[in-house]
Amino acid sequence: MRLLKAHPIVKEKIAEGTISLSQAADINRFIKAEAESVSVSSATFAQTEGRAISVMKIIEEVAGKSGRESKDLLDKMRSAPKAKTYSIEVDEEAWTILQEIKKKESSTSRDGEFTKKILKERLEKLNELHSKKENKKKNITEKPKDKIIKTSNSRFIGKIKRAELLQEANYQCQYISPLTGRRCDCKTDLEVDHLYPFAWGGNHDKNNTRILCRSHNLFYGVQTFGKEKMANFRHQ
Repeated sequence: MRLLKAHPIVKEKIAEGTISLSQAADINRFIKAEAESVSVSSATFAQTEGRAISVMKIIEEVAGKSGRESKDLLDKMRSAPKAKTYSIEVDEEAWTILQEIKKKESSTSRDGEFTKKILKERLEKLNELHSKKENKKKNITEKPKDKIIKTSNSRFIGKIKRAELLQEANYQCQYISPLTGRRCDCKTDLEVDHLYPFAWGGNHDKNNTRILCRSHNLFYGVQTFGKEKMANFRHQ
């Protein structure tokens, strides 16, 4: 109605059937958005002479086009690109969970903005976990600066020493997932692993040994020495 009042020609176009009511509403929203972009009122924007896109030009361009065509045309005329928006469907349970989170955070944000906030926070946590995983992987594959002095020329660990390590590990693999924080529950095929590899000069001291299942021992071996070198051990 504001558009019809300010520009009687729109009423004529509607009567002719060259502009629909929905297109008129799209034009009005376009003018309002453009006015806000230059911090003036819609009336001031429409009355300003010499503007690159005049209201009359907009009306003439939209006339005779379909609703989809007119929307695309108005998007191209915008002084600032319109942000793309997408919609997703959620079931009732997901919707209830979202509203419960909003309630507990006392948030007054729109559902779309609040959902975006939650997704950003989740992505930041995943990036942080990924970064920690990469750093841990890097620390495993690189020799530490403080070299552990080897106290034995033999890789063999005596029965007493191995029994002590197994008892302290509660006869369970000591691998802990960096992503979930859960410890491996395997209690078979347990092996003694060197935190600082024996091949690099690591010793059998308590602070340089741990109990791992065969799978996780091979996993660290691949991380440290590569797949080719550990290929033979996979079939033993």
